[in-house]
Amino acid sequence: LELPKVETADATTKLGWEKELLGMYLSEHPLTGVLSRLKDKVLSLGEVKNNMNGRRVRVAGVVSSVKKIMTKSNQPMVFAKLEDASGNIEAVVFPSVLETTSTLWENDRILLVEGKLNDKDGSMKILADKVTAYAEDIDPESLGEVSQEEPRRAGRVSLADSIRRELLPIPPVKQPSLFRREG
Repeated sequence: LELPKVETADATTKLGWEKELLGMYLSEHPLTGVLSRLKDKVLSLGEVKNNMNGRRVRVAGVVSSVKKIMTKSNQPMVFAKLEDASGNIEAVVFPSVLETTSTLWENDRILLVEGKLNDKDGSMKILADKVTAYAEDIDPESLGEVSQEEPRRAGRVSLADSIRRELLPIPPVKQPSLFRREG
């Protein structure tokens, strides 16, 4: 039996074969090098803890599954599982974000996802509001720090906060008594 000569497969292809055949990465995880390059700019998924609910973070992960659904208002949104060597997390991508990032959500793609952590259903999820495809030539310094302010709400004040701000400076009014004490 004579086999034809072929080029040696690159590391990414070999990792893809491992995942396809074994259901897991055996030799190394595709994010190993990525996380070491971006160590100060992203949180590994193993570092995401339940006590971080409500905190804004940036994570890097390989998309391992994508589930697209339609909202009640008939707009598409996505639930995607991201994984790295230390864990996994579900990314919830609402229609407004999906509108500009729909081409990024495919299996085996490495993404940088920024958003707020939420454990409403008992397991931690990231509500994505900024998504970027990882590229080898990305400059870690260009990522900047993760802002704790939500991008789409920056500068916007909720109605409840406006009312509180207006009412708190007013001293409480002493309620008149309807009954007369005798005594």
